[in-house]
Amino acid sequence: MPSHVITVLVRYAQRSTIDPPLTSSDRSALHISQHCSLGSPISPLLANLFMHYAFDRWMDREFPGWPFERYADDVVAHCNTEARARTLLAAIAERFKALGLELHPEKTKVVYCKDANRVGDFESTSFDFLGYTFRGRLARGRKGFFVNFLPAMSSQAKKAKGQQIRAWHLNRRVSTDLSSIAKAINAQVRGWINYYGVFYHSELFPLMRRIDEHLLRWAMHKFKRLRGSPARAQKMLDAVQQRQPTLFAHWQLVSITGRRSVGAV
Repeated sequence: MPSHVITVLVRYAQRSTIDPPLTSSDRSALHISQHCSLGSPISPLLANLFMHYAFDRWMDREFPGWPFERYADDVVAHCNTEARARTLLAAIAERFKALGLELHPEKTKVVYCKDANRVGDFESTSFDFLGYTFRGRLARGRKGFFVNFLPAMSSQAKKAKGQQIRAWHLNRRVSTDLSSIAKAINAQVRGWINYYGVFYHSELFPLMRRIDEHLLRWAMHKFKRLRGSPARAQKMLDAVQQRQPTLFAHWQLVSITGRRSVGAV
């Protein structure tokens, strides 16, 4: 990975419609004949189309060979030196200013990819992208542990998934059984594991424990003999897990194999 990256988030606050002053070469490929409110259902599609010509094509033309990733209006660009990163950031800011847009002042920054081989100090040494936080983390190599610049599930993503777990209101589903609850939530939980578990799947453990806490409350609400007794409710759930270890997707998380064996710090 290059030593520096630029994280860019474009803000559309200055315009209520998508009607950009594109260059002649861009306009020949993209023509929007009518205004579209940014709050409409089709606006994300038009915004992505706009960014393709306003940014992607512009990068290919003005900075060929400079790698970057973009998802909607969230961009990460890679540079080998801080000077190149500053140059590119200034050019990007000027590009969007010409289009009547601005960069998010807090989420647009130059980040130093600090690891075992890059030990210098820098103002920003981490960034978030697509639900992951990229920063220096302890990793295991052939010669032992070392610090590598790697992603793991971000705190913001954990908070969002925690809110989704609470929104399930599992403790209120006293008219159903564990199998029905598993069918209702497994697809979503499995998606989290498949996406966020690629790197540092141990970061998912607190969320998985939270699901078990809600199942514990469900058991105490459903069965009179378990009310007011978390220990007995836990013993019941442990017995179910031993009999049906694949009933819930998150019960299988500890057996994930074939992925990078690294420890989070």
